Amino acid sequence: MLPAKHWVRSRYRSLRLRTKLLLVFAVPMAALAGATLVYSTGQTVDRCKAAAVDTTISIISAAAQDFERIYLLQDQTTAADTVTRLQSFHGLHRVYVLDMQGGVIFAYTRPGLEPRPPPDAASLAPGYRFTQTTLELIHPLVLGRESHAAIALVETSIAGLNQELRRAVKSLWLAALVALAAAVSLALFMQSFFARPVLRITAAVNRAWSTRDFSAGLAAPDDAELGSLARGINDLLSCIREHEASLLRLNATLQDQVDQRTQELRDAIDGIRAANEAKSAFLANMSHEIRTPMTAILGFTELLLDDSQTEAQRREHLRTITANGNHLLSLINDILDLSKIEAGKMTLELIGCSPLDILRQVEAMMNLRAKEKGLALRLEPVFPLPRAILTDPGRLRQILVNFAGNAIKFTESGSVRLAILYDEARGELRFAVGDTGIGMSGEVLAKLFQPFTQADESTTRRFGGTGLGLTISRRLAEMLGGRIDVASEPGKGTTFTLLLPVGRISAAKLIFESVAPQPAPSGGSAALPSASPATSLAGLRILVAEDGPDNQRLIKHILEKAGAEVTMVADGRAALAAISARGAPPFDVALLDMQMPEMDGYEAARALRRQGCDLPIVALTAHAMTGDREKCLEAGCDDFATKPLDRPLLLATIDRSAKLARRRAATGSH
Repeated sequence: MLPAKHWVRSRYRSLRLRTKLLLVFAVPMAALAGATLVYSTGQTVDRCKAAAVDTTISIISAAAQDFERIYLLQDQTTAADTVTRLQSFHGLHRVYVLDMQGGVIFAYTRPGLEPRPPPDAASLAPGYRFTQTTLELIHPLVLGRESHAAIALVETSIAGLNQELRRAVKSLWLAALVALAAAVSLALFMQSFFARPVLRITAAVNRAWSTRDFSAGLAAPDDAELGSLARGINDLLSCIREHEASLLRLNATLQDQVDQRTQELRDAIDGIRAANEAKSAFLANMSHEIRTPMTAILGFTELLLDDSQTEAQRREHLRTITANGNHLLSLINDILDLSKIEAGKMTLELIGCSPLDILRQVEAMMNLRAKEKGLALRLEPVFPLPRAILTDPGRLRQILVNFAGNAIKFTESGSVRLAILYDEARGELRFAVGDTGIGMSGEVLAKLFQPFTQADESTTRRFGGTGLGLTISRRLAEMLGGRIDVASEPGKGTTFTLLLPVGRISAAKLIFESVAPQPAPSGGSAALPSASPATSLAGLRILVAEDGPDNQRLIKHILEKAGAEVTMVADGRAALAAISARGAPPFDVALLDMQMPEMDGYEAARALRRQGCDLPIVALTAHAMTGDREKCLEAGCDDFATKPLDRPLLLATIDRSAKLARRRAATGSH
């Protein structure tokens, strides 16, 4: 339980300002008035009692001579006169004058009062006492010259005293009430002067908080402090108003952002769902696309094993197997290209090349397919054209081959045209591939370049394909700094245009008429194979490290048919042993597969280089991702060939490595 002082303090703090002001002024004034009333009443009572005592003493003193005559002379006449004189004092009840031996000198009792026996003088002590109705006074007397001691007992009524006291107390109470009323009036005045403005300010603040309307300001009172308080509150309300407006704007912005993020999330979920559906459809389609050529390869391979097949039939079967194998390889290459692009590992090799020659190469590559469908494939250059541009010819050719392949695939009759135009004003080179095929609607065009997506399911079922070619082509075009535009109309054909920025080209670097095609640039992955099946490896001694028996037979057949002497081993450790056992130098070229048991091609190449062996090493690997060539070269290889084997390119690579080694030996350089 709280102490009384704390309870009073807490109760006082909970009171309203008006009550506090009233208590501040009224309570002290009431306390002061009460103290004054008590003090004044006590003073009045004491004064009145003293006056009554003095009056009684004066009565006894005035009658003292008569008491002396009565005592000394036993004068009854004086006694009678004294009684008569005492009766004139209306408030006098009794008078006894006693000597010290107890004798009664004089006794008087007002008529109508019951007589009392005189008291014993020895028991009386000078003094006085008040009862509710009387004053009893005991006063010593000296009678005569001989100083006879006596004592007087006087009893008087105090009715008058009580009456006077009541009048005095009434006057004091009236004064106290007047003072208290003045205090209350002062408190009320102070309320109107001080509390009312404060209460107005408090009410305005409470109203602003309850209605959340901070626009209404407060009227500043004339008082300096209260005016300053009102102005401060107005400033505070203004700050709150601005802060709340800022919060409202922020809430609106946050709500917009939440709505935007929610919509983005929904779009992302829809996109993910659509992508998953597209990938599921792509996997099903890819499974079909892979199984279709595999079925042909396996089926026609079994037919080759049938002894009843004629030589012409066997050749036809082999051509079918080759075509389906190439188709399967193109599917794998598309998947690898897309994965490299998605991983950001696709790199370009920028070299100078003739754009017209690249388009002619595309024409030569696609001409047979066009003839098989009975389509006219036309090359339509618009001169003048740049003699050479700086780009990646392999990736440029890949884009144009994809355009031409799609044009031939989706065209049943009519023609396919390959056009090239140089826009000097824009500094752009435009490659256009148009057809007279089935065309596309706007809805189909909207999702044309999405990965794993074709025009629609009916198109996929009718024409086949994975839908990766255009996605890869657009990414490659962007990497080359260009873009792809499409114009199409259902039933009337489609035109794909590659716009490649090449900048302003001077007239001296332009060709104004058709010239003979230039040979494709040598070197680099972008170049067309420069080898031909007639490349001869006659007289070369070649060490081949390959762990796959089928690949061993195939490689040995290819190399021996080209005239080489082949030594075959199954791993890198056996290759090191074969090189060490034959002396220096036993081989002209080493062909090492990079993935082998025991010791792979990387480790074998490093070991040979550490031993000081300068034998030309050609890396042979099924890996075709970005960085694989560099990894092989860093291990110590001189050149690089990929699986599946491209026979002309493989023979050319080996021949180039052998010739390079001979030149080094002739000049004595390394």
